[in-house]
Amino acid sequence: MSILKGGIFSKPSGKTGGVVFGAARTRTGKLVTARELVPPSNPNTALQQQQRTKFKSALDLVRRIGSSTYRTAWNRSVGQLPGFQSLESIMLNQMDASKNITLVNDINLGILHSPDSVTGSSPVAGQFLINYSEELGINGTDSDIAEIIIFAKDDATRQLSEGVVVNNNYTRQAGAVDVNGLISGKTYEAYVYFKGAGTADGLYSVAKHLEQLIS
Repeated sequence: MSILKGGIFSKPSGKTGGVVFGAARTRTGKLVTARELVPPSNPNTALQQQQRTKFKSALDLVRRIGSSTYRTAWNRSVGQLPGFQSLESIMLNQMDASKNITLVNDINLGILHSPDSVTGSSPVAGQFLINYSEELGINGTDSDIAEIIIFAKDDATRQLSEGVVVNNNYTRQAGAVDVNGLISGKTYEAYVYFKGAGTADGLYSVAKHLEQLIS
């Protein structure tokens, strides 16, 4: 039902019957508009359903990664999108019809030095061991913190294990991050990057991608 805030001579808004009232800005000011009410089309095709389930999966994954991560390091990392949308966009664009994710690119999060070498292995059952070189490079300090996002590649495993590990407090000087408790026989994706400390506070490095089958 439309609303007439000042009686019959006011500017209506809302809808009455099959007519929707609105406003348009012109060179002479705002004018009242009226148009026929046309319900939006929603054929609910298989492709639309697929995209909706992918979106829900990406949304859930980023929420579990948490605001302390996406609001800082990932803010504006994709175009000019805020952190949540940036990380969600990365996950969604790399997700197939079965909601499995395969990351393919490193992501530039800032000017902090990223280790020349970042490698992954699984020497022990359930373990994802990430090794990185310890050089400081430009802007780097020994106290820079290694931050890791790890999640299961396939959707079924993510639902089972939550599949997300973030913000492990290992320094650049440590040379390695040891993540345990993952599911043997499953493949995990990871982004490895550094958060600046001391003179590098507030800086972030490139997030390097790793994929690892867990022993």
